[in-house]
Amino acid sequence: MLKKLAVLLVLLGVAFGVMMLTTRSSTFVVANSLGFAQSPEQIWPTLLAVEDWPRWWPGVEKAWLPQGWQRGASFELELRGTPTDQPASVSAMVEAKELAWRRPGVLGSYTLTTFKLVKMAEGTEVFLESSIHGPQAFLARITGRDEFGQYHDQVLGALRAFLERGGETAPAGLEQ
Repeated sequence: MLKKLAVLLVLLGVAFGVMMLTTRSSTFVVANSLGFAQSPEQIWPTLLAVEDWPRWWPGVEKAWLPQGWQRGASFELELRGTPTDQPASVSAMVEAKELAWRRPGVLGSYTLTTFKLVKMAEGTEVFLESSIHGPQAFLARITGRDEFGQYHDQVLGALRAFLERGGETAPAGLEQ
């Protein structure tokens, strides 16, 4: 019995090692967009105001960016149900066009979240993209595409509603 258990544990260890080796360069990407009546210049300040994100962004408990939006700056982001002890870091900031940050994930993976604003004839198309790189991407492909897409839709819808209310938080009980 003990010998069978040892063999099983060795086989599981080998399988895990093979999975880690074969998935370390995996990538999972989900992107959604939504049209906004506002110009990129009108949307931009809301995206930059990290400390206000919990007022409109579903799932954000707390966010702060002590050094401001500069490449490499440490970025603290607490999401409901996702504790993290490592900060994210700003990876891109192009005035009124793009914001991106990278967060450490599990098993040596990392996530990259990007907002892109594209000026249209009337208003702006706002893109939200989440990508996972590394072994966690393999798992996300199995379980997460629909969930990520639905969450992106919620975030973009909440941002648009927040802007339409002039930056006012929705009364308790109302969906954003």
